[in-house]
Amino acid sequence: MKKLIALVSPILITFTICHTNITLSYAKGLLIGSIQFPASLTSIPELRVYRGGNKVACETHEAAKKISFAIPEDKTRTQFSLVITVPPSNIKKEQQFKSVKDTNVIEYLTVQPKQTYKFYCLELLAFEEDEENITHRWIIKEQKNGLVGGRIPDDAIIVYYKPEWIGSVEGGTVNGNVIELPKIMIKENIIQLAGSAIKLKETSESILISAMDLDAIHSTFKKEILQNKLCTRITILT
Repeated sequence: MKKLIALVSPILITFTICHTNITLSYAKGLLIGSIQFPASLTSIPELRVYRGGNKVACETHEAAKKISFAIPEDKTRTQFSLVITVPPSNIKKEQQFKSVKDTNVIEYLTVQPKQTYKFYCLELLAFEEDEENITHRWIIKEQKNGLVGGRIPDDAIIVYYKPEWIGSVEGGTVNGNVIELPKIMIKENIIQLAGSAIKLKETSESILISAMDLDAIHSTFKKEILQNKLCTRITILT
């Protein structure tokens, strides 16, 4: 029988992406997320991702038809939440969050009663196969109507896109000191769901503009960049 064990890793990691000699060093662990679009799309839309009061930088990979992002996090943490939603076009910006009465202090982000969303609980488990081998497995549970009172968890990974276009959340691996989050898979028939390729582009742009209203209440992860002849070291500060 497989034995469940705790996931323990160093809090400082360094790794190299592909063969580009770009090395990333993080004061915390690194979570790599991705959103996979169908290969049939000619271009990939720009999306907004937020986490813990910060705007998360996204990178578009046109050839692979996907968007990737990186989030610093304590490497000992194994439970995460994911919310995929988009506010209705007629919603006011101040209705997207709850503020402390008579102040500008924001308590938490919200979804409105008629606002559709998908809410997933993600848990990374480590299993001891034998004395030398450990495997990791993501347990992914979609929680229907799981946001009590419409409150989005403070540390949730928030992706602003149409939840109706999400096919599944699956996969994810652990490779050394890097944790790959389960991949968000966009439905293969997204063009048909949107109505046409043009309507898909227009709707995606409308969602982005709506989500950008929240940029003002989010910080951006700060990067410290050190360069030498051998590599570029990027440190994300939180």
